Amino acid sequence: MTYLNISDVILEQNNAYWTAKEIAHQPKMWRQTQTILKNNATAINAFMAPLMEMSNLRIILTGAGTSAFAGESIAPDLLKITNKRV
Repeated sequence: MTYLNISDVILEQNNAYWTAKEIAHQPKMWRQTQTILKNNATAINAFMAPLMEMSNLRIILTGAGTSAFAGESIAPDLLKITNKRV
């Protein structure tokens, strides 16, 4: 098996197997997440509507590694879209 065009043997030898596997699976996971969000948009919007009306709402994104990077990347757009502290 290979991840990122590197054999699993080499990845294991360099303690990189699980990181490479995680990175390789990201595109599939993002597509699945997009489908979940589309399929549940009505329920999500109903849940979020009263929260977004709160004047003191603060949106907190947490994560480490790539999750932290994703949060840092999207924070400015969330601020613009929601006009809330992010």
